[in-house]
Amino acid sequence: MSISSRPVVESGSRTLAERGFVHVPGVLSPEQVAALRADLDGIAASAPPGPYGLIVHDVWSRAPVCRALIEEGMPARVALELTCEPSLLLFQDLLIDKVPGASTTLHWHQDYAYWPLDSSRGVTLWFALDDADEDNGCLRYVPRSHHLGERRATDFSGGAMSIDEALPAIDEARCARDGVSMPVRAGDALAHDPLVWHMSPANRSNRPRRAWSLTFIVPAARWDPGHAAHPFLHILQPTAGAPPRGERFPRIDAE
Repeated sequence: MSISSRPVVESGSRTLAERGFVHVPGVLSPEQVAALRADLDGIAASAPPGPYGLIVHDVWSRAPVCRALIEEGMPARVALELTCEPSLLLFQDLLIDKVPGASTTLHWHQDYAYWPLDSSRGVTLWFALDDADEDNGCLRYVPRSHHLGERRATDFSGGAMSIDEALPAIDEARCARDGVSMPVRAGDALAHDPLVWHMSPANRSNRPRRAWSLTFIVPAARWDPGHAAHPFLHILQPTAGAPPRGERFPRIDAE
């Protein structure tokens, strides 16, 4: 993997810290991509897509290839190298299938807005399982926007979620002016800061745009159920101030 090269790691970690996102090419082999596609397509077949395509939470516990990669530790090692953190926990993972012609624009947002946690320290690692460009909905970022702090959550549920109106909104004018597209090839990874502003347009093509997205957090993070609604609040009923721990949140330490 290209991530094992020390110059690439150092350059990637600097870019992530400074710009808020970084492209790491060729992290997954063609064989791994094919195995992940088959694994995740089996889950997707039983879940109808919504307006943003198909988003399935907590897939690694059900998908054997995903579980094997998590247990082997490859995604976490990439995250550790890029963040320079001594330890990280896997908090969640998502299958994101932006199906051809059936998904709408996923508007500008920050990932941390949807975490029931008291800390934004961590990283989102997004593995492309198909080539992605502007036609089929590649990610777009606003460079250095993570330095601007937490912003008001974007409501993707049609008014069903609570919004902290005290937080400033994401600056749409800045997004339009400064947003950059990040086309990728299948097997590439995009890593981004939980506070960076990003979005993805609708898939206007006849091609798939599948991805496996993983959230890594620092062990010092604590549950904050009031910060955001999340499936884990119903599944686990966590206590505010307690740390996410247990087999559901595997930990890996830097060597």
